[in-house]
Amino acid sequence: SIESDSFASLTNLRSLDLGQNCLFKINDQRLFGNLNRLVKLNLEFNLILKLDFSKSFNKFRNLEELLLNSNKISYLYYSDNQLYPNKLKIINFNSNFITKISDFFVYFPNLAEVHLNNNLIDENPLQMLDNLHTLD
Repeated sequence: SIESDSFASLTNLRSLDLGQNCLFKINDQRLFGNLNRLVKLNLEFNLILKLDFSKSFNKFRNLEELLLNSNKISYLYYSDNQLYPNKLKIINFNSNFITKISDFFVYFPNLAEVHLNNNLIDENPLQMLDNLHTLD
């Protein structure tokens, strides 16, 4: 487990790699609270079960790349009235247990690459991804 103030003094950090750390959840807003300049966040190969974007990533105004592949995520939680990292260009959800994405991607208008391989998705995500260059 990572203490909620672990990154408090790293206000200029642009890339953070927390891959392969056996993390189960990322929903404490204080954990990433001061990382406003973060551009890349790697959370791959952890044990994250569910992800609430409204609690976990709403402070990342500059985030462009989010790696969440090879976790245990089954559902993507979000709230209509929250702010999201609208500069997000690349998101990787490969090798999770996601079954539904619904209109999740409408909150990320600048997405150019979405990686969804090896999931259990039973719907067509193409209708929600107008600006997409790569769908894997």
